[in-house]
Amino acid sequence: MPNIELTLEIVNAILEEHNLNVSGFEKMKSTGMVNTIYALGDELVLRIPNDDPSAIPESFTESIAVNIALQAGIQTPELVVFDNSQTILDRPFTIYKRVHGDTLGLLDLEPNQIPETYRAVGRELAKLHSEVLEVYDPLGRLDHPGYEQSR
Repeated sequence: MPNIELTLEIVNAILEEHNLNVSGFEKMKSTGMVNTIYALGDELVLRIPNDDPSAIPESFTESIAVNIALQAGIQTPELVVFDNSQTILDRPFTIYKRVHGDTLGLLDLEPNQIPETYRAVGRELAKLHSEVLEVYDPLGRLDHPGYEQSR
């Protein structure tokens, strides 16, 4: 399953399938190895899993976890589409509402240069772990990481 480079034909098929009206698409810079990310117009982001073994399981986890996080008040982009039909692509893909800003991992900054950003991320993680006590996952899409103790 090779990484996918989008063509206009594929993008148009995705947009038509999900009744989305946007013009243009552009590959976005990314720090991760799990997804290839494309801007769909100015308001949406398409994420396509790469060949990394964890990529597809992470897409399934996100399909459940994002909505749970939003319901708990966590600041995260809204999931617009989770498509596992494999009618257009040979793997699942997601479309999110776009949050305009800078990707932290692409900035040449040390953590001590932006301490409030790291505090805000910590507050969101704390909220996630204290507010989300139960998750309905009838299809078993969430991953089940171990609770290894780090040193």
